Amino acid sequence: MLSKTERNYLSRKINPNKNYEYKILYSIRKKLKEFYHLELPLINSSPKVHCAVGA
Repeated sequence: MLSKTERNYLSRKINPNKNYEYKILYSIRKKLKEFYHLELPLINSSPKVHCAVGA
């Protein structure tokens, strides 16, 4: 789940300096990578969750 700062950055509600922007982007990429490689395969392989999400 993205933090409030990460969500605000993506919706362009904040304009951080370059160093902080790099940190935010790194954090977002890390979370997305973890989601796609670890959590999404679990969601797709579970028939109960898959049916509930598709409904």
